[in-house]
Amino acid sequence: FVDFEPVRVKMAGREPSLPPELWALFPDRLVDSELGEIPEGWEVKTLGDCSDLTMGQSPPGSSYNDQGDGLPFFQGKTEFGPRYPRNRRYCNAPTRKAKPDDTLISVRAPVGAINMAWEECCVGRGLAALRHRSGSRSFTYYSAWTLQPMLQEFEQMGTVFGAINKREFETLAVVEPPSSIVDAFESSVHEWDERIRVNVAEAYALTAQRDALLPKLVSGDLRMGM
Repeated sequence: FVDFEPVRVKMAGREPSLPPELWALFPDRLVDSELGEIPEGWEVKTLGDCSDLTMGQSPPGSSYNDQGDGLPFFQGKTEFGPRYPRNRRYCNAPTRKAKPDDTLISVRAPVGAINMAWEECCVGRGLAALRHRSGSRSFTYYSAWTLQPMLQEFEQMGTVFGAINKREFETLAVVEPPSSIVDAFESSVHEWDERIRVNVAEAYALTAQRDALLPKLVSGDLRMGM
């Protein structure tokens, strides 16, 4: 997907590098485009043509809380983790929401940090939520990483700090494969992403147990059996 390796292998007349059902989905030549060479049958479109973009909006400050009242609230990348953000603040009057598994992208200072929404959440003005029109979770998330070079350009453009607005975001040029390729990608990668989610859920549960037990062990309220 990054350098169109299956197409290049076909062009070179080498042995298939994918299972037959996937191999058949790729063309056997590259064509010129405004973004360089792309597989024949793929198209250059704008992000707005291919994906639904929700720009965050900060709700009233009075709706913020740390007691778990409402939806998890993320103003920017501060709570971002390796893949999922950690809940630290909540909002009981959300104005803009991200759906579970939406790709979250920071749009202000810095531009371009990426995470994935664990659950429905409220997004503030420092974030945007992205979802490919196919509904594909994995395709959206991984293709968003290919936007990094373009997004980082906006980091250098602000007079005070970098930012990108909705119009600028939606007009970014992207390479759009046929729907059969998107579906095949999602089918192939979905299982891996599910394993990651399960592992993260287990880590969250173990962390919660540690945080609950450790103060009791330190205070002596709970003793370890021999």
